[in-house]
Amino acid sequence: MFAMMSLRITSAWLRLGIAILASVVALTACSEERSEGYLRIGANPWAGYEPFFIADELNLFRPGYVHMVETPQALGLSQALRNGTIDAAAMTLSRVIRWPDPASRPVVLMVLDHSNGLDKVMARPGIQSVADLRGRRVGAELDTVNGYVLARALELNGLSLDDVTVVNLENDELHDAYVSGDIDAMAGFGRPIAAARQDGAVELFSSAEIPGEIIDIFVARPDSLEEHPMGFEEAILGWMRAMDTLATWPEDEDFPSGALRPGVLRNQLDGVQLSSAANNLNLMREDTGGLHQVIERRWQAAIARGVAPAGHDAPRIDPRPFMAAYKRYLAEVGR
Repeated sequence: MFAMMSLRITSAWLRLGIAILASVVALTACSEERSEGYLRIGANPWAGYEPFFIADELNLFRPGYVHMVETPQALGLSQALRNGTIDAAAMTLSRVIRWPDPASRPVVLMVLDHSNGLDKVMARPGIQSVADLRGRRVGAELDTVNGYVLARALELNGLSLDDVTVVNLENDELHDAYVSGDIDAMAGFGRPIAAARQDGAVELFSSAEIPGEIIDIFVARPDSLEEHPMGFEEAILGWMRAMDTLATWPEDEDFPSGALRPGVLRNQLDGVQLSSAANNLNLMREDTGGLHQVIERRWQAAIARGVAPAGHDAPRIDPRPFMAAYKRYLAEVGR
C-alpha cells in the first residue's frame, strides 16, 4: 500500500476526532457570505477519485461549496464536462489529451494518483522480454493509456510501434483475442490482465517502471475557474483532509466508504499510488517542473501515435487553487 499507510492507529476515537475537527473548521468558515453557487465535481467510482467522495461523506468540504456527482462511465463524464453540466472532474490525463476541442480543453489543477504497476504488458510463455516482441502481434487500444504503456515499453527496450503489429483492441477485448490466438501479447489493465495471467501469460513490463507517468488528475472547465474560485479551493482542501483521514485509518479495518463499497478501496490500491499534498507541491514547483514534464511527454507521445493534433499546445496547468488550498491546509495542521 502507499507509504502513509504504515502508520497504525488502534483507537477509533482518534480518526473520529480528525473528522469532527475538520467539520468544525468547515462550519466555522461557513459564516462568510456565499457569492457563487456549488462547484459541481463529477467522478467515476475509482480508488484515485475516492478521497473526494470520502470528503463528501465525512463532511470535510466547507458546507455550501462543493457538490459531488457520481458518473458511472468515463464517456458520460467527459460529455457532462463539455456541456457544462459539471464544472470539474476527476479523470485520466489520456482523456484530457484526447479532448476534441483544444479551445475548451479542461485545465489541470492537481494529480490524484498514478499507476504503480496496475498497467502491464503481458505475453505468451516463451516470449521472455519486451525485445522478443519484435514482429509479434500485440493487442492495445492506441488512443488510451494502454497504447502509451506499449509505446513506452518498446521505447525503453530499443523498439518502436513500427517494430510490432499493433492490433487495436479495447481493454475488455484483450483476453478473448489472447485466448483465440489473434495476439501474442497485450498492453492493458484489470480483469483481462488477471485472466491472461491465469492462462499462463507472463509479465514483461508494468507502469511501475515509468513511475508518475500514468496519472489521474483533477481538472476544471476554463470558465469555471473564474466562476468558482473558492469552490475549487474548498474541494482541494477537502481532498487533503480526506487523505489525512485515510493515512490514520487502522490497517485492519475497511476505509470509510464514499462511492466504493466497503473493502474495495484497499483492493484497488494494489498497483495505484494516491498522490499526497506534499507530492503535488513537488510536482507544481517551477524549478522541478515534474507535472509539466509528464504532460509534455504524454502530449508528444500522443502526437506520435496520431491521438493528439500537432500544432496545438499541451493541456494547461493552473496551480493557483492548489497553492491556496495548501496554504490553508498547512495552517490547519499547524505547520
